[in-house]
Amino acid sequence: MKYYRWQAGPLAATIIHFAMATSTTQSPETTTLFQSQKSTESPSFGSYAWSTWGSWSACSRSCGGGVAFQERQLLNYTLPTPIITVRVTREIRPRDCTGAMHPVR
Repeated sequence: MKYYRWQAGPLAATIIHFAMATSTTQSPETTTLFQSQKSTESPSFGSYAWSTWGSWSACSRSCGGGVAFQERQLLNYTLPTPIITVRVTREIRPRDCTGAMHPVR
């Protein structure tokens, strides 16, 4: 029986970053975990190909702050078959919208 070690990938980093962007407080542990995962852009094993990044979405708030997202798709992949299979077929990266224009009323 083979066992595979689970490793947080880009989706985990995205979820952590989204939580950090929408939260008013950040713990040092969360920040460190996100920074260590931030450079992991692709699965750590198998063969794969990602599409190019799409255009940025609109900011989640129309008047300052908020988050915008960019998305790309996993085009093909071959991964070993572990006991539990979790395959990320979509990756999302966020950015802060601190410089967003305010609507004129």
